[in-house]
Amino acid sequence: MQRLVYSSHRYDDTDANGFSSEFVQIACEALEHNPKIGLTGFLICAPKWFCQILEGEPAAIDKLVKKLVKDKRHHNFLVLDRIQTEARVFPNWDMGWQHQSIANRIKFLECELVQEKQPIATQLNDVLALADKLAKTPPA
Repeated sequence: MQRLVYSSHRYDDTDANGFSSEFVQIACEALEHNPKIGLTGFLICAPKWFCQILEGEPAAIDKLVKKLVKDKRHHNFLVLDRIQTEARVFPNWDMGWQHQSIANRIKFLECELVQEKQPIATQLNDVLALADKLAKTPPA
């Protein structure tokens, strides 16, 4: 089993909280598609970027990455980390998600992630910490 973490820049229109119909669309597609191919994970949405943690078999991750790279909703697709892992961090989430709501903004700041800058590989631990905090928060 593998864990892949990626970030991508986004250009869609968002409200003051970084929420958009495009984000809802991505989350709904993941919730429908991921269980069919054995993927679990967590999707984070900020006004200027997406970040996702995917867990599953390498072939399933590869197939989804090929699709995401071509998806016009994702720009500057960056793989932050890809490792072999023994256990899933998000075993109960076909695709959990949270966005940078007013209520969640402090969590983003605590993890040193801001809406204007897409996370890069050197911020992997910040992304994982944020995902952990957000996963424990009821959806906004």
